[in-house]
Amino acid sequence: TAGTVDVGTSTVVFGGSTNVTITGSMSFNNLTFYPSGGYTYTIAAGTTLTVNGTLNLSDGYVNTGSIYAKGDINVAATADNGSAIITLNGTSTQLITCSGVAPGGHMTNTLNINNTSGIVTITGNCRPHNINLQAGTLTFLGGATYTIDDADAITTSVGTTINFSGSSGSLVTLRSDTTAQWDLKVNANASYSANYVDAQYSNASGGRQIIAYYSVNSGNNTNWVFPNQLAFTTASQSIIQNTASSIITVQVQEGGVTPVNVP
Repeated sequence: TAGTVDVGTSTVVFGGSTNVTITGSMSFNNLTFYPSGGYTYTIAAGTTLTVNGTLNLSDGYVNTGSIYAKGDINVAATADNGSAIITLNGTSTQLITCSGVAPGGHMTNTLNINNTSGIVTITGNCRPHNINLQAGTLTFLGGATYTIDDADAITTSVGTTINFSGSSGSLVTLRSDTTAQWDLKVNANASYSANYVDAQYSNASGGRQIIAYYSVNSGNNTNWVFPNQLAFTTASQSIIQNTASSIITVQVQEGGVTPVNVP
């Protein structure tokens, strides 16, 4: 397939029940991959498809070539993976929304994040593969399970920020697709946060140590720390981190009564 697309505000759907090769770089507004029966769309080597609106990965495999996603991405539970490289390089906030029950649909084998103007956020159950945070901020939201292939890695570059941002009752659940570890490589000069995370089979030894607060260690994690914490709900509310080697003395005072130290 080759030709010219009038971008406009239209939506182009690559569907059908046959394998198709796309040649010739071109731009789209909204683009949907939805071949029936899990067929394959191959983007020819050296071809780049630029999607200015929404990219929908609904079904089938997307191989070779490159896709520049300037807007949001929707990943259906029926989406397969493929070897195409998807780069999120928009100029404002971008959202990856995954649907379906865990483990959810696949992203392609390589997802590059290169957005210096806004935060890229992932939400919903999905199966990421290799994610390279090249520039900007990537945030995983809570209430979802992210199942990473054990052969793949999430890697951050200098000056980037990765956030695992769950909340009470809505954890960021990180899982491997097998009983082998997937890799998390947070650059020594990158930033991260990990709050309300449930991690399992994750190997962070290729980068910074990950300290996950208010989180669950479901086992077989390397270079992760899950500190115990004591929470105080007095007028002067605070959180004190505790470790196996520390001793905390708590001073309790009610009204004008003389403070009492509680070891």
